Amino acid sequence: MIDETELLMLYRRKKRKKIIIISIVVVTIAFISVSSFLFAYKYVNFNYFNSEIKMNTDDYEFSNDIFRIASSKSRNIDIEDLIESYNKEYFELKVSNDKETKKCLKSLKNGTPGTYQANIILKNKYHTEKSVLKISIYDDIPPVLELSQEIIEINTNDSIDYKSYIIKAEDNIDKLSAEDVIHNEINTAVSGSYVLNYVLQDKAGNETSKDIQVTVKQPVTVNSDTVADSSADESVSRKNVTSSPSDEKEKPSAENKFFSGNSIDSYNQALEYAEKNGKNGYEVKPTGEGFQVTLY
Repeated sequence: MIDETELLMLYRRKKRKKIIIISIVVVTIAFISVSSFLFAYKYVNFNYFNSEIKMNTDDYEFSNDIFRIASSKSRNIDIEDLIESYNKEYFELKVSNDKETKKCLKSLKNGTPGTYQANIILKNKYHTEKSVLKISIYDDIPPVLELSQEIIEINTNDSIDYKSYIIKAEDNIDKLSAEDVIHNEINTAVSGSYVLNYVLQDKAGNETSKDIQVTVKQPVTVNSDTVADSSADESVSRKNVTSSPSDEKEKPSAENKFFSGNSIDSYNQALEYAEKNGKNGYEVKPTGEGFQVTLY
């Protein structure tokens, strides 16, 4: 016979086993329900989490995750111009108001060279995500160079005050002055036509070049001869103007030659040819397209 104690223990074991089975079933059902809900929420409503941004690489230079923008164009650019697309249906885009982003926006407006970053925020009621736009602004604006003359004439052996012809030399970024302008030098001992070239360059490598056409002439000598005027009682002075031998122009030689181009190299070639072949003198004349050498 089974006593009451054994029956009670048997009952308790069956009851415990039933509770465990029920608990397992409940937990399993709960797990499946939660998993199904999360799966459905994530994939059925995927757009609420998809904050992917596509950069505007068609209109702007973009490499190594950095936009490269010329300072001459940056003034007309908004941050949103750099973004081609994002999930506009489910997200709102905002430009951050932090110190770093403010500096970037100010530099874009002023065209200040340097590397900056702007922080943007994509947000909806389910998800918020921050993204960073890196921007490198480079200087592409050449310096300003203004000269007071385009053509000058001097006599042989006269000195030239090269800096006196510079009336403005400045840059949008660098502190430049007339002292930063470089130029070639003219050999005033030899008559002829020369090109005086001025160049101003900033630290970014942008440069401006201006030319002055220089004509070096032999000085004219004046001789005074006193002659008697047969119809008057007093003598008068008559001046005869003669030029130096190098300015005496005979019939042009058949060896005249044209050198194309307005560079200093073209001018030097023309001058070298003239000095070598002009036995009685020569003329090197700029034409706008090059230099015409006339031999005498």
